[in-house]
Amino acid sequence: MLKKAIVACVLFGLATPARSDDGNDCFAKRGEAAMASCDRVIESAQTSRADLATALTNRGQQFYERKEYDRALEDFSASIALMPKGYPLAYANRGNCYFAKGDDIKAIENYSKAIELFPTPHPASHTARGILYQKAGQLKKARADYEAALAGKSKCADDQWAHDTARERLKAMKAD
Repeated sequence: MLKKAIVACVLFGLATPARSDDGNDCFAKRGEAAMASCDRVIESAQTSRADLATALTNRGQQFYERKEYDRALEDFSASIALMPKGYPLAYANRGNCYFAKGDDIKAIENYSKAIELFPTPHPASHTARGILYQKAGQLKKARADYEAALAGKSKCADDQWAHDTARERLKAMKAD
């Protein structure tokens, strides 16, 4: 659906040119300001495939933060379709949506793909997948994910959550 809308805008000359700072604003800002910048990047005929994937993922994050999970899933999936192996954060974020929606199997699949594609351990994906494994009673897998989360560092804002949660979960597992 999104691809059709983008193609229609380009074909009919309705694409909005992105401002030079829209890419940065799409990533750095939150809320409506980020959404507007991401929309302009997505709608621009000059946007590269990689920048389009990034903008879709960033806009998807805004939808996720609003708890509009289905819209977020659309953007994350469109980003993945553009760059199936080049943008692991889209998989991690799609995993978060499935986690929030209670679809543990799809969440684990997406976290696993993100973990496979990230060049170094991604603490948040390991911790989230560990929580789901623990919930399913797969304690060895959960423990391994929590330990991987503690060993990893990324540039993502949720590293602190991932490390704290993994540490707490491991401590609780030892007490049991």
